[in-house]
Amino acid sequence: MKSNSNDRPPILQDLGNGSWHYNYNITEVEIQPEPMAEQEGEQAPAARKAYDYDTVEVWGRPDYDKCVKAVLRSRRDETEEFSLINKYNAFCAWAIDGRNGQNGIRSLPFRSHRGKGYGSGRFAESRNKVTGSKL
Repeated sequence: MKSNSNDRPPILQDLGNGSWHYNYNITEVEIQPEPMAEQEGEQAPAARKAYDYDTVEVWGRPDYDKCVKAVLRSRRDETEEFSLINKYNAFCAWAIDGRNGQNGIRSLPFRSHRGKGYGSGRFAESRNKVTGSKL
């Protein structure tokens, strides 16, 4: 949620009911007063400083993970986030399988084991030395 304040807001603000506000993207802005009809002898009001920032609510004692989750949820809900992840993974699978008319993108790290079965690939030899596995 976008917020504005005349005083610089704290990064973490205890609301007293078990929840906190996490304030981020705090920027100082200068607000010009609206022009008014000046009368004789009056001075034009000076510009003042204010702060624009984003705020999210965090329940319980805030830590890094809770703050990141709150910021992500303020921008995208879980359904939309998982949809983006699925679309990205589908694109990666499409690019690796080579259905794009080329041989595929072989530089991605999990290309080495596709189509060869479990236990094969470039890390299989080092894993077999450690575990003694013949897979």
